[in-house]
Amino acid sequence: MKQGSVVMPLFIIFMMSTTMVVFAYIWFDHLDKEETTEGTRTVIIKNAFVGKVEVMNTGTATIRTDDLAFYVNNIRTECRFFEDKLIPGMNTTCFLVKPCGIGSLLVVATPDNQHVFYC
Repeated sequence: MKQGSVVMPLFIIFMMSTTMVVFAYIWFDHLDKEETTEGTRTVIIKNAFVGKVEVMNTGTATIRTDDLAFYVNNIRTECRFFEDKLIPGMNTTCFLVKPCGIGSLLVVATPDNQHVFYC
C-alpha cells in the first residue's frame, strides 16, 4: 500500500502543472490575437524575383504571417517567412514554394486588402 501513496501526489502535481501550462498557452494566444485586431492590415509587394518576395506592412496594425495569402497566376501558393508577424512599417523577405516566373501575376492578400505585382 505504500507504493500507492507515492503515485497519488505525483499524479496531482502532474495535473496541476499541465493545467498551468494550458492556462498560460491560452492566455498568451489570446494576447497575440488581440494585438492584430486594431488598425488596418495592408501589405505591398516591393520586389519579387523568381521565388524571393519582399513585402512591407503599410498598415497600422501588426499582421501575422499566417494571415497572408499568396497567389501566382491565381493559384494559391505558400510563402515561407523567418518571422511570425510583421509590425507596421516592417520590410521582410519570404520565399515562394512555387516560383514566380517572368511576367507572372503575383498577388498577396490580407484580411483588409490585396496587392498585385507582376514578376
